[in-house]
Amino acid sequence: MHNLNIAHNWTRVLPENCIIQYVKFESDWIIIGLYCSDSIEEISIDIVSGRIQRRKSSELELIGYAEFRKNFYVITCYKGLNKRLWNRIEKSLNSKVICRQNTCVTASLKPNRVLEVKVIDARNEEIESINIENTYDFQIGSSLSLVVLTTTGIRQEYSSTLLIDPSTISIIDHISGFGGYVVESTDYVLVYGFSRGGYVTKIYDYHGEEVFEINGVPVLIPFNPLAYRVHRDKLFEFKLIAIIDRNDVKAINPYDFSIVFTSIKPPFTRGVLNIDVETYSLIVYSVLWNKPLIIKYDSNGTPLVISPQISSLRYGLFTNKIAAIYVERERGETRLYSIRDNIMVHEESFGPGVFPLVIKGDTIILTDSRKISSYSMERAW
Repeated sequence: MHNLNIAHNWTRVLPENCIIQYVKFESDWIIIGLYCSDSIEEISIDIVSGRIQRRKSSELELIGYAEFRKNFYVITCYKGLNKRLWNRIEKSLNSKVICRQNTCVTASLKPNRVLEVKVIDARNEEIESINIENTYDFQIGSSLSLVVLTTTGIRQEYSSTLLIDPSTISIIDHISGFGGYVVESTDYVLVYGFSRGGYVTKIYDYHGEEVFEINGVPVLIPFNPLAYRVHRDKLFEFKLIAIIDRNDVKAINPYDFSIVFTSIKPPFTRGVLNIDVETYSLIVYSVLWNKPLIIKYDSNGTPLVISPQISSLRYGLFTNKIAAIYVERERGETRLYSIRDNIMVHEESFGPGVFPLVIKGDTIILTDSRKISSYSMERAW
């Protein structure tokens, strides 16, 4: 039974032939970077009125994709949407690429467990290359101004992390004995790996400087609540860093890296969706009895809200009364829930390809990358 009316407030169409490259926030504005056929356009959208302002236009950067064919990978570099510059064929177990500014970083894992890393410019010239032996697996991620490649070695001492500065097309650091997994945002790249008997997270800023280290596994609230890259081709700004350790969950303020929240880790926690520092409440993604659930805990660790079963979750936005949950079904969809009597009730779904950007009061802002729409959820009685 639906007890909420979902009212449409406004829709704004984004410029044609563009994809969303990054999303940031500034008070009542959403700031969106659009990668278009001839430029990168940064626009801001007023959350309340939907008014769009053009902020700046900048030169195109490279973007890259790796695609698996029958028994090889094709790595393609573009400058401008659908404007192909070059491609390469890689015979490998796995190949990945990330491009930022005028630099593409490719990594290909060969059958002999050697990872071939290449730093390539817009003319398809290899500026630097490095081979990392004894590689079991690897990941590659980036902020808007740093590319990070990290490997899991066959033994821990063979793990490594490379930091690449795309503005100078160069490898600026090679850290041996540490690496594994990457989580990314517009401003920071977080790498975590096994070290000293547990997981350790290192945080790298715009310039590739290590600005923080802490024990545990990182997630970024709200858009990357799981400890891996949730989004393949978009970067999001975040409000809090959550660190999931063996016994506790901490929240870190990304502006000064102060610890602003500590709680005992709820049982079977797989991810952290939200932390309210003022009420000291915590929303986690847990798998109980093979059922993936969202559970809200109060400051005493008492479960308050329990969701229905939600599989393929990617992230969620919450207020005390409503939730917008993005799940990866087919091309992805957003499910809107009302929260009453401590139960999440599914009200509506938007898809395919629709994901939530903001939830403020009773207003939800959604996008499918072509248009942005605002809706209000209002009580029907």
